[in-house]
Amino acid sequence: MTADFGSMEITPRPGPVRTALQDGKGFDLIHFACHGSADSENITDARIMLEGRIEGQVYVPEYLNAVTVEYNTNLRNPDGNRPLVFVNACQVGRAGYKLTGLGGFAQAFLSAGAGIFAGTLWSVGDEPASTFAKQLYTRMMAGDELSNAAIKAREEARKSGDASWLCYVVYGHPSAKLATN
Repeated sequence: MTADFGSMEITPRPGPVRTALQDGKGFDLIHFACHGSADSENITDARIMLEGRIEGQVYVPEYLNAVTVEYNTNLRNPDGNRPLVFVNACQVGRAGYKLTGLGGFAQAFLSAGAGIFAGTLWSVGDEPASTFAKQLYTRMMAGDELSNAAIKAREEARKSGDASWLCYVVYGHPSAKLATN
């Protein structure tokens, strides 16, 4: 799929990821495939795991949290482009209340200018996660509207045999389509 989108990899460390999100102009698609956690009762701790570091003989994980995304991301492009953001990680589609309103990754990315956000409400297996993502992108690239692409992606992920195909949430205008040049 990487070749289909002409994509580039961002080093999955906090610094490079934050830098890319702060100057997010020009993104059509941002895809995270990693581990995540979010508790609706404490949504300010919603986070995804990035590449950690070794200190001595101890692995120290590093994270990107939804609050960092909310306050440090700019995906608004002068041309009006609003990227698709897909965080394919457990639980990151959850929302919850924080002091000033709703919080979580969906709220953070949409507020920052994303046109579409896709994530999961609970833990997801590798096979349905991969299948859902590939099918969503395939259908969107074929010209399907977002609503139809999401339905088709769920139908394909359902074939994996476990119920995690149900965990996907997709926020965006149901008639949204990818603009291709």
